[in-house]
Amino acid sequence: MTRNPTLTKALILTAVVLALSGPASHSTETILVRMESASLTLLPPELRQGIRAVAPLTTAFLAVVPSDLAFRLAETGAGIEILDSSPGGKAYFLVRVDGPGDWPDLNRSGRTIRLDERTALFWSGNREAREILPPRFEIARVFLDVSLPLAALEAPAALAPAAPWPVPAADPVISQLAAQVSKSRLTTLIGDLENFQTRYTSTTACESAGTYLHNSFSGLGLPVEYDPFSFSNNRYATRNIVATLRGRTAPDREVIVCGHYDSTSNQASSRAPGADDNGSGTAAVVEIARVLAGTAFDFTIKFICFSAEEWGLYGSKHYAQEAQAAGAKIIGVINMDMIAFPDRWPWQMDVVRNSASAGLADRFVAAAAEYAGLTAKIVAVSSWPYSDHSPFWNAGYSALCAIENESPTSPYYHKTTDTLGTLTMDYALLITRAALATAAGLAQPVSSPSSPSGLVVRSQINRSLFARVKTVGLRWEANRDAVVGYYIHRATVKGGPYERITPAPLATTEFTDRFLDAAVTYYYVVTARDGQGRESGLSVEVVDSEATWK
Repeated sequence: MTRNPTLTKALILTAVVLALSGPASHSTETILVRMESASLTLLPPELRQGIRAVAPLTTAFLAVVPSDLAFRLAETGAGIEILDSSPGGKAYFLVRVDGPGDWPDLNRSGRTIRLDERTALFWSGNREAREILPPRFEIARVFLDVSLPLAALEAPAALAPAAPWPVPAADPVISQLAAQVSKSRLTTLIGDLENFQTRYTSTTACESAGTYLHNSFSGLGLPVEYDPFSFSNNRYATRNIVATLRGRTAPDREVIVCGHYDSTSNQASSRAPGADDNGSGTAAVVEIARVLAGTAFDFTIKFICFSAEEWGLYGSKHYAQEAQAAGAKIIGVINMDMIAFPDRWPWQMDVVRNSASAGLADRFVAAAAEYAGLTAKIVAVSSWPYSDHSPFWNAGYSALCAIENESPTSPYYHKTTDTLGTLTMDYALLITRAALATAAGLAQPVSSPSSPSGLVVRSQINRSLFARVKTVGLRWEANRDAVVGYYIHRATVKGGPYERITPAPLATTEFTDRFLDAAVTYYYVVTARDGQGRESGLSVEVVDSEATWK
């Protein structure tokens, strides 16, 4: 879309005047704008500091900026478009547009601005889009209280990982766990969720479904809790359901397996069976919890069923924001949303990821092939905000969405006909096995010998006349069980794949990695080897740019 820079400056100037002209106005009034990601590189640091990015788009992002800064940004030649000069108190939503026929419905319902070919910004005062728009629309709330790092928005097209994750040899423990996933249990769980008639957030039936899920996790012997929250100016209150399988070696590191349990339809308050969307993903979360509950893992696994996803991701946003504020160390998030209606043969599924989640997605694809015999296609995007992985992206965590098709093709989508009888349960079984295997691999079944703990790192850059090189020091705690030594593994991508850089096991608990490229960030893990030649799982990952060894 071509924009006239002179017209843009005039519009911004008008908006600034309006924002500052009221009796209570002052220089802290803000404006909602769309900015081209490429323009960030043109801005001096003092201007970048005033930009608060709130939502990524394909090649741009939405931001809130002080009104007196907007014109200065336009003067620099930055690609900036004013969207609303008085955003306070309004509820904005991104809406997926699948064809020209969608625009009239949007325009009749409220204010609409085309952001790109498939995305619209929609609002109608402070009203909820889910209560206004036809149910066929996918929506995501734009939360104006978030702040995304600008560095992550500068090159949204850089989506390819440095190296694909190799398909590993089958782990016999994970193979046995994946084989325990039960199609009949998945079917029963989906049927039970459908029997609530609707799980539309704001109904008592949805809250009853939450209680059912709480009891299901509790019946597995897992600690489980309600995670309450409210939305729409506190008009509605509901709950996420969170069960925890605590890790043995490093319980502060977490893997999340999740899906949303609420539903919607063209008769949402009375009949929204939501068997595929998202009874299928919810059932998979509970079934994975059942299978894994009796196994010990190095890292903690959390099984989460989110509410209010269909209203704009309120439940996952609440959880991800709280996790970020608490400094939660989340290794990866595996979100399942609609996993039981294949639209192609041979069966295939989509794995949606952003650039920061490339390693996680590669691991899922490898696990799907190895443990489920299923082809998983990676969909690499800079923005895909229509499911519960998205708030974790915004909070800086690695997350993916496992879905039958990133563009829903089911004829029963968001309708009263989304029932168990329309699903292909053999397909749901395979995706559940793939998700379980990915989660188990990330959390690492406790091995013999045990994984090393206490890994810390420090680094320094040495400069000479002709070169800059990096030296990285590692230190860890000695294993309590008998081992003959330790291996060091290094990667240039968070989460691997890793290369073993010590051919023989080290007898000490320290290592120095020298003559490294100073411009590259390095990630490290350590494993232990015992006298029988058995190798442990990976230690906690450390990154050279975050010194933890003082």
